[in-house]
Amino acid sequence: MSFILIDAIVQLGDTQVIAEKTFTKEDPVFLDHFPGKGIVPGSLLVEGMAQTCGWWISWKEKFARKSVLLLADRIQFRHFVKPGELIRFESRLLGFGEGRAQFKATASVADRFVTKAELSFAIFPLNDPDGPFDPSLQAWMMEKFRDLAGPSAVEHT
Repeated sequence: MSFILIDAIVQLGDTQVIAEKTFTKEDPVFLDHFPGKGIVPGSLLVEGMAQTCGWWISWKEKFARKSVLLLADRIQFRHFVKPGELIRFESRLLGFGEGRAQFKATASVADRFVTKAELSFAIFPLNDPDGPFDPSLQAWMMEKFRDLAGPSAVEHT
């Protein structure tokens, strides 16, 4: 199983980002969650929202910095998500600067609210020898972002 939990970034702006994901019934998570009638785990929905925000941060920082989720707060779950349903992750920037970012994020299926959270991130430069990331991560991030958002999104950084 790939741990990139978004299939595509469909909108990218100065203060918001929208991504989409569809889990298939063949995804390994449904072998145990739950056999015969799969439900997308809530933790994966939160991770999908966090990755949506994280890709926005990397794009905004021109792939020279990478984020780590620090806090998921005010999480609410309202509906189950089944395999085959298109999940729309929408994140709106609440604050950005001083090595931190905060977002209000939601997940929905067919315009039906599924979950929401306020997410906070720490942002680290890739070239910091004492930081958590290897500088070679930048090339990988740009390649993956190009796959998710299209070549023109990377060129606009």
